[in-house]
Amino acid sequence: MIIGESVIQKGASFDDSDILGRKQLADGLTNLVKSIEGPLVFALDGPWGTGKTHFLKLWCNELEADGFPVVYFNAFEHDYQGDAFVSLVAEFISLIEEFRGVPAGRKKKFKDASVKVGKTIARSTLNVAIKAASAGVIDATQASDAIEAAIQQIDREASAIVDQAFKAKVAQRKALASFKAELAALPAAMQKDDDGPALPLVFIIDELDRCRPNFSLEILEVVKHFFDVPDVHFVLGCDSNQMARSVEGAYGAGFDGRKYLARFVHFSFGFESQNSPDVSKRFVTSLWDWVGVPEQHADIKAPIVDVLSELATLNQYSLRELQRIMSIISLSLSFIGGRHLRVPPLVVGLAVLRVMSPELYRKAKSGKITYEEAVQYFGFDRETSGDNRSIEWMKEWWAVALDASLSYEDIDIFMKDIRRFNVWEREKILPILADRVIDRFVVGGDTD
Repeated sequence: MIIGESVIQKGASFDDSDILGRKQLADGLTNLVKSIEGPLVFALDGPWGTGKTHFLKLWCNELEADGFPVVYFNAFEHDYQGDAFVSLVAEFISLIEEFRGVPAGRKKKFKDASVKVGKTIARSTLNVAIKAASAGVIDATQASDAIEAAIQQIDREASAIVDQAFKAKVAQRKALASFKAELAALPAAMQKDDDGPALPLVFIIDELDRCRPNFSLEILEVVKHFFDVPDVHFVLGCDSNQMARSVEGAYGAGFDGRKYLARFVHFSFGFESQNSPDVSKRFVTSLWDWVGVPEQHADIKAPIVDVLSELATLNQYSLRELQRIMSIISLSLSFIGGRHLRVPPLVVGLAVLRVMSPELYRKAKSGKITYEEAVQYFGFDRETSGDNRSIEWMKEWWAVALDASLSYEDIDIFMKDIRRFNVWEREKILPILADRVIDRFVVGGDTD
């Protein structure tokens, strides 16, 4: 059984795992980075849980297999470092160390150029030095000649500081020009196929929206000003809405975060809707196999997949949310036998509540949730087409468990199945399933 984040193995490709049909997009992006000399920065834009990381890692593997020099950098895992330039340069150095064909002299030149630029970035001392030179010198109570002497001293020191600042600026420009020249030479030095076309270097920066805001914004600034050279392309994995909020948080509510981000990104693209019935069903089916539901529950695979996939389409659940829901179902079924009470529409609904709405789940477990709350939360009242039979089936079962207006005759056919498990009162169906199935593996039944 596998619970948690999916792991993309080294060498895995879309041919191995393309449940969502995204290989065509990956092939198109490969052709794009191959055909544009650059520099190019584009973003894979989408909210949390839409499969950006999964896609980018698979694409990274395919780029490597095609001979591209490529870096995958998880910005969220590095934002504790604080220095965006150093963080990115370290990835370039790590990459060229892996390529045996890169001459030692070329490696040394790039490292030396990186160090020089890093030093010039740190030399922003003009304002601080001027403040230090003047601090506490001028005092209105001093005599006029002392004041004049102090002013002359400040002028001399400030002039020296300004002169040093201009020299530092010239040195910085020279260092940056040298760094960019060495960076631009790297893609050609890392070609695996001497007879094939020159391939650009692709640097993928993922999870940018999850970083500390100042670190993510610093990365954008560094990429724009220090790494904009031909044949070096950057791909950003992020949620632009979250990034825009980070910008506005840093610069003020009246600041236009989207216009700011547009300065750094040439274009953005996103995934097509993943919530079509066919896509949802393929993904949920793959999750059933991936999380390792015990074989003894194979008889309820089809109804659980149908109910969950239709519910996901109706309520626009993200891929990450579906993964968490299926993990709960898998764990729950692992602790019970095939002859245990299992009602697919109720098991699915309880697993969804446990992941998505812990408060409603607690109410369901304690027998306090109302039918109206269930209808509103699951969207039964929004499903009017009549085409989603599994949703209708789920609605019927939740009505059996909760709708007090139904007569004994209305629910008798459903209760016949339930009574085989010594459950005689419909009000106890949800609490029993929550306690004995969903929370059977949880010590204390904690739902937080």
